[in-house]
Amino acid sequence: MKNGNKVMKITKGVIRTEEGIQDIPAYVTKCSSSLMHFLEEGSTVTIKAMGNRAIANTMKTIARAGKLLETENKVLEISTPVFILEKIADTDSELAVFNINVSVR
Repeated sequence: MKNGNKVMKITKGVIRTEEGIQDIPAYVTKCSSSLMHFLEEGSTVTIKAMGNRAIANTMKTIARAGKLLETENKVLEISTPVFILEKIADTDSELAVFNINVSVR
């Protein structure tokens, strides 16, 4: 039974602190766990990312999830990635956002 489409935002994996900007430890691993959870629910997941590092983290997350699914004899289905213009809240501006759909077959 499919649970519909989930949306997951993947960022560049950093946080701002008083000392400056720091990487979030094991960010891709955490994203992969979240993606696997959604996929286990039978959902199609739309992953959104902005910026080179966020897109790289998205691809690493998908690759990691694909490896995990291989051990369960499942196949990860990935759509062709596209950039979609999305409106920024409370402004007239738009940004190009990387979108890719992922599901399990």
